[in-house]
Amino acid sequence: MSIFYRSFTELFKLKIKNTHLWFICQLIGSFALTFFNYIHDRSLQNASFIATWLTNFLYLTFLFIGIYYCITCITHEKVNRNQTWRLIPMSSSGLYADNMLSSFVSVAFFCILEIISNIIFLSITMLVDRQFAKEVIKSFQYANADATKIDFQIVSSILSLVFILILLGFLFYFIVDFLNFSSRSIADFLPGSNGQAYIRVIIILLIILIAWTIINTNNFIASIVLYPLSFLRGDLFSDNHTLSNIIILLITFNVVLAIINLFSYNKFFEASESK
Repeated sequence: MSIFYRSFTELFKLKIKNTHLWFICQLIGSFALTFFNYIHDRSLQNASFIATWLTNFLYLTFLFIGIYYCITCITHEKVNRNQTWRLIPMSSSGLYADNMLSSFVSVAFFCILEIISNIIFLSITMLVDRQFAKEVIKSFQYANADATKIDFQIVSSILSLVFILILLGFLFYFIVDFLNFSSRSIADFLPGSNGQAYIRVIIILLIILIAWTIINTNNFIASIVLYPLSFLRGDLFSDNHTLSNIIILLITFNVVLAIINLFSYNKFFEASESK
């Protein structure tokens, strides 16, 4: 357990070491976006600059979370392919679980930092712009009044959304691993497949196969991905049975892909030396 924890800690540090750079880019990017909007849109000249800056910072939050998730996918695969990490005195299954958990926790950590940074930015904006502060306080008062109307269905929908996002986060990691492991495993059985050309072709074919499977499946698969968007629009599922099926299906996909990936990682996938 101590080896598992130490390797998890090192992997987590590896994946969050450049986190501060992303916040700097987000801050500069939102400032530049606000500045150019003020230059080209005269209707914004009467609005508060810092409040508009806060709004753009909030919008970019979702974009940067998606970018950060993609970056962790790349780092995740680099660790899987790195022979040095395979030298750790622990099972391949334990290393794979460590890598997977550290990737997901790093994304969760980044999301928490984004929430904190938005709260700090909001507080600074309220201190600088009194009119904006009055509007925010008024909005909180309306929210507190509406809070008494929250019923079990809304709370259940919020918890379901969080759980579905967690399952989708793991699922995309498992899909990337599946494409990586399966393509390399198949390429190893092909004659003269030492180059990367076979792997690229196999990955493309696997992506096409997965896409074809999803398209030819009923609309139930699409509802899984569209549920977070439906929630943001205010369209909550009234059918708890459908929502339960979505969660069960996501859990099934995660478990099946995890088993396949663990088997491939242990039996067929060989790491290479880092360059």
